Amino acid sequence: MIVCKFGGTSVGDAAAIRRLSRIVQTRAPARPVVVVSALAGVTNQLLALVDAPDPARIAELIERHLDTANELGIADELAADFRRTGTELSGVLCAVDRRGPREALLDAVASCGELWSSRLVATALAADRLPTEWVDIRPVMVTDDRFTRATPDFAALRTLAPTCFGPLLEAGKVPVTQGFIGATSAGIPTTLGRGGSDYTASLLGAALAADRVEIWTDVDGIMTADPRIVPTARSLRFASDVEAAELAAFG
Repeated sequence: MIVCKFGGTSVGDAAAIRRLSRIVQTRAPARPVVVVSALAGVTNQLLALVDAPDPARIAELIERHLDTANELGIADELAADFRRTGTELSGVLCAVDRRGPREALLDAVASCGELWSSRLVATALAADRLPTEWVDIRPVMVTDDRFTRATPDFAALRTLAPTCFGPLLEAGKVPVTQGFIGATSAGIPTTLGRGGSDYTASLLGAALAADRVEIWTDVDGIMTADPRIVPTARSLRFASDVEAAELAAFG
């Protein structure tokens, strides 16, 4: 089996999700587990709501997801669920008494992005006749309570991931789940820190003994530098794991 992770720009709109679907279909014989990030820009918008709650902005986020679903022809299947979660999020953010650590609230709010995007992708894949199963990663990705930078319980993951995903893969299903998010053993939402979706995919790949982990993005590959900062940056034909790790460490 393999793990295929798709970042925010790779699920950013209906056209991107259609490309994702075609990629997953070509990999169906390899038994993929699909891991997705939130739609591009959504996490930042959600985090901004913590300090400036605004039901209108929450409604705009929900409508963005529904507009994408409508373009994909799946809005009827998702509208009630998305609007319900939007109402719940508004209630949490606009409550007069928001108890608990601020970091815990940040994680609870930020996790909505991946939950929405994974529902969108799972439903889109099913509409394309892939035998898809949506999976909530939080009971599997058990972490400590260092909110916004939680550390997974690796021993628990090695037990829980095969138990959760194994039967689905054996049944020929394509599981679709979330990157970035987890939960404490008490079920309180956490996140693994920004960029945590790649980390999630790698952890799942190790726990499931995957043949490979594919990190999909909308650029040609690893570059010598960030092209937004260094205009002369070029794509590398080859890179060792040491070189890739060093480039990643510098962002």
